[in-house]
Amino acid sequence: MKVVCVNNRDMDGAMETFVNLTIGKAYEVIGDSTSHTVFNIINDIGNRGTYYYERFISLEESREKKLNKILSE
Repeated sequence: MKVVCVNNRDMDGAMETFVNLTIGKAYEVIGDSTSHTVFNIINDIGNRGTYYYERFISLEESREKKLNKILSE
């Protein structure tokens, strides 16, 4: 599953201090997530990290938002 980063700021209770994620970049979720609150992602510096799902939207949702923005202009 692919997800797109929408939040790379510090979050309360975040497991990672430096998130090393890029807004708008697509990331592949690694493995089968047994949790409904986190994704395992390879970040921008090549390390596997566990990140809250609120940092991301689905690739499909990202595409839909971009299309809607283009159509509304």
